[in-house]
Amino acid sequence: MHDQKTHSERLIPFLDALVAAVAWRLEELDFIGVVRGPGSFTGIRIGLATAQGLAKALDRPVFGVLSLDCLSWAARSLASLASDDCSPYYVATILDARKNEWYAACYRWMTLHSRVCVLPPRAVTPADFLRKLAQMEQLERIEQPRQTKQTEQTAGHHTKFLFAGDGVLNADARRLITCELGEKAVVLPPEQALPRGSYTALECAYAREMKVLPGCAPFYLRLSEAESKLLNQHMNIQ
Repeated sequence: MHDQKTHSERLIPFLDALVAAVAWRLEELDFIGVVRGPGSFTGIRIGLATAQGLAKALDRPVFGVLSLDCLSWAARSLASLASDDCSPYYVATILDARKNEWYAACYRWMTLHSRVCVLPPRAVTPADFLRKLAQMEQLERIEQPRQTKQTEQTAGHHTKFLFAGDGVLNADARRLITCELGEKAVVLPPEQALPRGSYTALECAYAREMKVLPGCAPFYLRLSEAESKLLNQHMNIQ
C-alpha cells in the first residue's frame, strides 16, 4: 500500500477492515499478538501502543513476539521435513538494519512443532554473520557421530541454510551469501521470504502454546538515530 498516510493513520482502519472481512468482533479474540522488534523504531512503537490499547480495552493478554522468530516460519515446512533424514537444515532470518548491518538470527526446526534458536537475534555486519554460519556448518561436521565409511564421505553434504527476510533479496546480499556458503545457501523467493502477517499469527500461537508469558516490552538491538546523536552530544559535552 503506497499513500501519504503514516502507520498510525493506517493501522486502525486496516484492523477494522480485516475484522469485518472475516465477520469477527474484537470481543471474540482470545489474545492480542504484536511484533516487538527488531525493526523500524517508529513502527515498533506504533504497533506496541496499538496492541496495548486494544488489550486494555478488551481485557486480553498481549503476546509480543520477535520479527526474526516470525520469519523462521517462512521455511518451517522445508526445514523440518528435511530434518527427518538427519540432515541439518538451518533457517537464517535477516532484516535490513541499514548502516551496512543486518538484524539476524538462525534457527533449526527439529519437527513441524519444535524449533530451537541456534544463533540469537543480533545486529551484525553481513560478513560477520555469514562467517558465523560457515563456522556452524564446520562444527556440525566435527560433532557428527562415527558412521560407516560411505556415510562419512557424504557427512555434511546435505547441510543447508535457508535464508528469509528483506535483507537477503538484493543482489549484493545474494553475492555475499553465495561467496561464503556456496551451494549450501538457499535464498527463498520473495513471495515466501518477505515478512507476512500469517507468520506473526503463527508465532503468536506458538508462543502461547509453548506457555511463553504474555508481555510486549520493545526489543531493540541498537540505539535509534536520535538516541545515538543525543548520546554523542552528551559525551562531547563531558
